[in-house]
Amino acid sequence: MEDHGADSLSLIGVLAALEKEFGISINQSEVDGMADLRSVRAVLAKTAGW
Repeated sequence: MEDHGADSLSLIGVLAALEKEFGISINQSEVDGMADLRSVRAVLAKTAGW
């Protein structure tokens, strides 16, 4: 978030878009681990069952 000037409201928007796009629900416990693109993909894969 800091690297890209994002704030918590931006993060909520990104999470909502990901959940809508992939038809999933991301647990709050997973959000803290979503620090870079690789970890975001890992959370999406785990949550979506890829």
